[in-house]
Amino acid sequence: MTHLETGLRELHRGEHSLASLLKSCRPGTVRQMRWAEAALKESAAQIMLSE
Repeated sequence: MTHLETGLRELHRGEHSLASLLKSCRPGTVRQMRWAEAALKESAAQIMLSE
């Protein structure tokens, strides 16, 4: 079970607020966003060179 799934279950049970859930998920989201951006930049350069 992921951190988000656990947080959603706790939110549903009323153990946490939505704001606290989003705050706790933010670091992982930012890491994923940075990884995706870097992968996109790398792929874009390879695509432009292959044409």
